[in-house]
Parts: sequence; C-alpha cells; structure tokens
Amino acid sequence: MSHLPHLLSFALVHEPGARDTATSCCLLLPAAFRDFTRIAASSPEMWRDISLATATRVLRELQQYAAELYVLNQALENNDAAEAWKRSSVWRVKCVAPDSTINYSLLIA
Repeated sequence: MSHLPHLLSFALVHEPGARDTATSCCLLLPAAFRDFTRIAASSPEMWRDISLATATRVLRELQQYAAELYVLNQALENNDAAEAWKRSSVWRVKCVAPDSTINYSLLIA
C-alpha cells in the first residue's frame, strides 16, 4: 500500500500534462490536485526502482485499486450516489480514529 500513492500521483500528474490544453489546464488545477501531486515531485527513478523490485506486490495493489475505481465508475454511471460514497466511509470508520488520526495498523496487509 505504501507504494501506491506514488504511482497514482505520477499517473495523475501525467494525464493533464499529456493533453493538448496542458498549459491552460495546469493553471486551472485546484489546490487539492496540487496537494495530491506533490508526491510526484519525488524521484521518479527511485520509485521506478522500488516498484520494479517489488513488482508482484505493486501489481496486486494496482489491480485492487483499479477494481475500486471500476466500482466507483459503475456507481456514478448508474447515478448510485449511495454506493459511490459508502466505500470511502467504510475506510474512515475502520481506519480513522474519533480524534481524526489515522490508525495505520489497520492499513498494513
């Protein structure tokens, strides 16, 4: 799980940058996008090497995340707001303590 945010961040930074409207698009990106993609400022070579060295685990994480994105995509296509947002509430209930700190021990698999 620890490698996934880096890979997602690299992918998220790549997508708008690859558009024909990249210059204007990047000027309009919200602060949340910039916060998330701050991770992408880390060394791509280091994360390439780490990802390749742990490819089996990283691939499993990417596949699980892709499955979650598919479920979210289907919920949105079906206008199923309850399904689309209940998935994040499950994580919050299990992993975020009442004082808004994350219980990281529940994230280790």
